[in-house]
Amino acid sequence: MADKVSVVIPVYNSEKYVKACLKSVQKQDHTELEIIIVNDGSTDSSAAICENLAKDDRRIQVIHQKNQGVSSARNCGLMEASGKYICFVDSDDLVKENHISNMLETISMDKEIEIVFGTHSYLYENRTLERVLRWKEGIYKNFEVLPRIVDDGTLTGILFGSVCGALYTTEFLKKNEVYFDENIIINEDGIFNIKAVMQAKAIFLLGGGKQTYLYRQDDERRMRMSESELKKKEIALRDSTKAITAIDGISGIDNIECQLRRRELTVKFWIILNIVATNMRIGSCVKHVKNEIEQFNIQKEDFDLFRMNRFKKILFGLISKRKCFTIVFLLRYIYPIAQKFVKR
Repeated sequence: MADKVSVVIPVYNSEKYVKACLKSVQKQDHTELEIIIVNDGSTDSSAAICENLAKDDRRIQVIHQKNQGVSSARNCGLMEASGKYICFVDSDDLVKENHISNMLETISMDKEIEIVFGTHSYLYENRTLERVLRWKEGIYKNFEVLPRIVDDGTLTGILFGSVCGALYTTEFLKKNEVYFDENIIINEDGIFNIKAVMQAKAIFLLGGGKQTYLYRQDDERRMRMSESELKKKEIALRDSTKAITAIDGISGIDNIECQLRRRELTVKFWIILNIVATNMRIGSCVKHVKNEIEQFNIQKEDFDLFRMNRFKKILFGLISKRKCFTIVFLLRYIYPIAQKFVKR
C-alpha cells in the first residue's frame, strides 16, 4: 500500500482562489492523501467552499477555528496529521499533478532523509517564472547546510524560507517537537525550517526543472502601505531575528556570527523595499533609507557576490556606497517591472 501523505492547507478569506487550490491537490497522481483544511476564522465564503468539496471527497477533513494566524492553523493541521509524510500548501497557490510523487520518490531514496526541499515558480496571471536554486540537487547532511541556513550572503534570507514545496517525515517533526512559532508573523516558515534542519540527519534538495509548486503573485494585493504599516513590518522583521537567535542550540552553528551580520543587512534590504512600497514621497523615502543604512558597517567579505543575482548585486553596491536616491528610484520604478521577468 502506498504511503499516506497529509496535506495541510490553512485557509483565511481566500474565496477567490481556494477552490482552484484544492482541486489541484485533489488531482495529485499520488492519491493516498489526507487533506487537512484548517479554516482560520474566515469571514467570506471560503469555509463553505471547503465544506462543499469535502462532501465529495472522503480524503478531505475541514477543521474550523477562530482566527489565530497561519502558524496556529498549520500547527493544528500538523497535530492532526496521521500520514507518514506531511506537506503544506497555501490556499491561494497551486500544485502540479506530480508535486507530491516527485518529492516522495526522493525521500524514499535513503532512510536518513527526513526532509525534501523543492522550490517554486512564481505564478503571474499570464505566465510563470522559475525561482533560481541556490544549491545543487542532492543529499546533504545537516552540518553541510547549517553554516549558510540563516543567511547565505545573497540578500535572499533564510536558506529554506518556505515550507511550501517541501515534504517532511511526520514522525520526525512530532518527535523533535518542531512546530511553528505562533508569535512570529514574518519568516515563521524559515524559522520552522531552521529548527527542522538542525534536528534532521539528512535532507534532499530537488534540482532545477522540478518546480511543481506555483506561488501566486497577485498584483491586486500590491497596495502601497502606510507609514504605520511600515513600522509594524519593521518590528515584525526584527522580532523574527530575535526568534532566530533564541532557537535552542543556534549559537553552536558554525559561522553563526557571520550569518547574523548577513541577516542584519538582509533585513535592512527588506525594510528598504517596504519603505519604497509606502505612499511616502520620494524625498521622505530617501530620508528613511538613509537612516537605515548610514550607520551600518557593511563587511563585503561576509557576502557571496558570486551567487547573488545581478539586480541584488547592483543594489548591494549602491547600499555599500550609500547612494540613497538612486536606490529609491531603482526600487520604486525599475524593480517592480524587472522582478516579473528576471529570475529570482
